[in-house]
Amino acid sequence: MPARGLILLLCLIGAANTVSIGAFPALLPELGAAGALADWQLGVVAGVFGLARMVANVPAGLFMTYHLSRALLVAPAFVLTGALLMVGGGSFAAFLIGRAVMGVGHTLTTLGGLTVVLRYRAGASLASSLNAMEFSAMLGVLGGAGLLSVLPRTVPWHAALLLACAPVALSLALLPALLRALPLRARDEPR
Repeated sequence: MPARGLILLLCLIGAANTVSIGAFPALLPELGAAGALADWQLGVVAGVFGLARMVANVPAGLFMTYHLSRALLVAPAFVLTGALLMVGGGSFAAFLIGRAVMGVGHTLTTLGGLTVVLRYRAGASLASSLNAMEFSAMLGVLGGAGLLSVLPRTVPWHAALLLACAPVALSLALLPALLRALPLRARDEPR
C-alpha cells in the first residue's frame, strides 16, 4: 500500500477513537446525577482521563518500541472496555476506572499513530503527515460533540456514551488493513 494509504488509515482510526473524547464533557452532568457524585468526585472522574494519559505515556512508549502492532491492536479494546466499565458500573469507582482505561486506550492510539508516522514517513512529507493525524483527531473530537448535539435529550447518558464509542468499530475493522500497510521490515523491532 502506498504511504498515503497508510496515513489515511491512521487518520481514520485516530478520528474514530477520539469521538468519545468530544462527547464526554457534555455527558458529565448526567453522569454525575446518575451516579450521585459529589462535585469533587465529578472533578476526579473528569480529570482521571488526562492523568491516565500522562502516566501511561512512558510505559506505552516503551511497549511500542518492541510491540507496535500489538499496541495498535489493543488500543480500541481499551477504549471500548473503559466505556463498558463506565456504563455497566454506575459507581464512582467504576466511572473512575473506566475513564482511566479509556485514557490508556487513547494514549495507545495517539502514540501508535505518531510512532508509525515517525518510523515510516520521515522526510519531506513528515510535517503534512503529522498535521493530517492531528487534524483527524480534532475532527473526531468535534464529531463527538456534534453527535450529542443532534441526539434527542431523552437519550440517557450511557446510551449516548456507547453511541459516541461506536466509531471504534470502524477502527477495529480497519486494523487488519493498517497492519498489512505497515512495512514488513521493522514492524515490531526497536528503533
